[in-house]
Amino acid sequence: MSLSNSITKLRNASRRRLPVARLTNDKVTRSFVSVLCAEGYVWGSEISDGELVVSLKYGIAGEPVLRELRIRSTSSRRVYCNKESVEPVLGGIGTLVLSTSAGMLSDRSARKLGFGGEVIAVVS
Repeated sequence: MSLSNSITKLRNASRRRLPVARLTNDKVTRSFVSVLCAEGYVWGSEISDGELVVSLKYGIAGEPVLRELRIRSTSSRRVYCNKESVEPVLGGIGTLVLSTSAGMLSDRSARKLGFGGEVIAVVS
């Protein structure tokens, strides 16, 4: 399966308010989930029965922390940004997930380290 399938599974699980989402266990998905974890959108992940089990995070009233998850780059249309054009999403409330030469990074990390790359997803 591809990263886009994993992103769709995360989005659907969050909308249904499930406690966990079960994703394919591959390097790209693990990197993507680690960025979400570092930015505070999910609690964490573990590998169980060959799947990556992601613990989803919810607010006090039960609203999902992972409200919007949009895929920006597709196989037919790649979206890139250089280090000067990496800007905050929603005034710093949201996050861009970038695939860079240093691996998957959030927009905050990419600006701090001076990297640009392929825009994988927009998270808020």
